[in-house]
Amino acid sequence: MPFISDDWVNLATVAGGVPLRTPFGYLRPLYLGSYWAELRLWGMRPVAFHLTNVLLIAACAAMLVVLVRKLGGDRGWATAAGTLFALHPYHVENAAWIAARADVASTALVLLGLLAYERWARDGRGAPLGAIAAFEAALLFKESVVFFPAAVVVLRALSTRSRLGRSEWLKGILPLGLLAAVHFLVVRQVFLGDAGLRPLQTLGLTWLKRGADFFTAAVLPIHAERIEARPALFLALALAIVGVLVALAWRHVSGRAYEAGALVLLFAFGVAPSLLSFQERYLFLPSAASAVVLAYLLLRIPKRVAPIASVVLLAVWLGSLATHWHSWLEAGRASERLIRGLAEASQRDGVSEIVVANLPYRVAGAPLAGDLSAAVRLSGGRDVRVRWATALNLPDASASGIEPPWSDGPDGVRLRIRMPRGVFSGVFLPLDRPPGTTRTEDFATLTFETPDSVLVTLPRSGDGTRAAYAWHDGTLKPLF
Repeated sequence: MPFISDDWVNLATVAGGVPLRTPFGYLRPLYLGSYWAELRLWGMRPVAFHLTNVLLIAACAAMLVVLVRKLGGDRGWATAAGTLFALHPYHVENAAWIAARADVASTALVLLGLLAYERWARDGRGAPLGAIAAFEAALLFKESVVFFPAAVVVLRALSTRSRLGRSEWLKGILPLGLLAAVHFLVVRQVFLGDAGLRPLQTLGLTWLKRGADFFTAAVLPIHAERIEARPALFLALALAIVGVLVALAWRHVSGRAYEAGALVLLFAFGVAPSLLSFQERYLFLPSAASAVVLAYLLLRIPKRVAPIASVVLLAVWLGSLATHWHSWLEAGRASERLIRGLAEASQRDGVSEIVVANLPYRVAGAPLAGDLSAAVRLSGGRDVRVRWATALNLPDASASGIEPPWSDGPDGVRLRIRMPRGVFSGVFLPLDRPPGTTRTEDFATLTFETPDSVLVTLPRSGDGTRAAYAWHDGTLKPLF
């Protein structure tokens, strides 16, 4: 995989140092610092950056095995949970996209913190310094791990099968809770001027729908866009799968409502901070809890049906895993051709602005667009401005949405773009496109015929500094 989408803007941000804020305004200095360190270790070599993400994913799977064992799980359960977690198809996004490192690294630190706390709790002397350090480091990778103190309470109650003592509350849980409060109410306020709590004001039915989507993906991990296209159908299928597994394993699970409730809570804690949008990488941490539950059910169903159920589940997961990799590799190839074409275009004499009529925004569901000016600059091209008239979701790299032929006149080029809306396809940008209206910019005029069809006119600049291109047959084609 090459660098892709937001990878470029992150790398451009750390080229001169390590800022506290990401390009999108989040306080994640350790996240950016990891890119800064790697950029100085091996330069612009994407394989090394991706290897770091893969090793972090492997470390998370290994720590999940250890954690299940320490919480009283048998070796088979722990191994099955780690295997299911490692094979979850949504983790492809975390491996193929280095910008997703925030989710992977923060999860690794959360698991490390849980193991450190479990070790401290054996004697309870002093404070759980290892867990506190891991928690703060995780927050500085991604703030969505704020639920860590609550997860500690649930897991400790699960492992001790009793209420936590006063001493543990004061010396263990309270410092973790205070750290979370200080991070959000003091540290973020100082550096960002924002505690980051405003999304809580948007709680509502939309969040419940996204929570249902995340549950569906934990059991039936087909591509997120397919789930969003038919959410009720796939939710019903996921509920049916879990229902059948619970019914088959009922003899073992009927008396373990306490443990089941604890694991459901952990999944909910992991998902809750990510309900602002349904993104595959957001399931990374919650899928640790769901993998533990699924592994337990598969190991407790009758032996005569266990092999069949396991094979069916793994077949679905591995098929989805292959589909996800195909999508990301397709997007990666398209990204390489797009950035190479833009870098070559930037070398044209007198060009300071490049306009793409139909930029690939996503290819096969994987993101492609980002800070393309930074991508061109980091790829050896000149510092030019890259703009686009429309941005499309494409089913594959060879799609373009252009209806030939396009016309070329003295004032510019006119072409019609039609991309029917569907899974992996559609006109994505501009978002506001009422049929029958026209939008005029200095670099393009857009006439919206239908929500899926737009007539694009790209004018030549008076000084000749503008170059126009179209994405066609999987590569950039010059228009003028």
